[in-house]
Amino acid sequence: MLNQIKGLIKVVGILVLTTFTNQALANWQFGVDVLSVKSDNQKKVNALVGVVGYQFKLSDKLSIIPELSLGSGIKKRSTNEGKLKLTYYMETAVRGRYQLSDKLFVIAGPIVNKTRYKFKNKGVSNERNGKWRLGFNGGIGYQFGTALSFETSYSKTKDNSIWQAGLRYKF
Repeated sequence: MLNQIKGLIKVVGILVLTTFTNQALANWQFGVDVLSVKSDNQKKVNALVGVVGYQFKLSDKLSIIPELSLGSGIKKRSTNEGKLKLTYYMETAVRGRYQLSDKLFVIAGPIVNKTRYKFKNKGVSNERNGKWRLGFNGGIGYQFGTALSFETSYSKTKDNSIWQAGLRYKF
């Protein structure tokens, strides 16, 4: 797990360096999302996720944005059975973005995500390492000028239902 995170940090670092050293790559976007994840066993946890993506403009109104998201739970959630924490959340997505107006846009597309939960009850810990699951994401966003935007969306996979809201900054 630690090696996977180190590898991902290296990839993100290379992407950031590439962004700042090559002016031709002007459509990188970075963001932060807050997620409310409801797992298949009806437990809800919140997460904070970092997002990196690149916007490929197909026309004035239509874009394709591949994204990578990585994060973890914000705090433990107490239930009658014990404490639950989302130890990590990882997602890849390819979203279509369609401009409804100069400021308002819709987003939709497939996602693949994976979650890991830690459950603790009376000193006994149990981890649930989720599988990679295919799902769909759809939402709406608002553009504040040329670089900053706000997005909110809903995603559904076999194991999770996810509401998310966040900010994106485009270089």
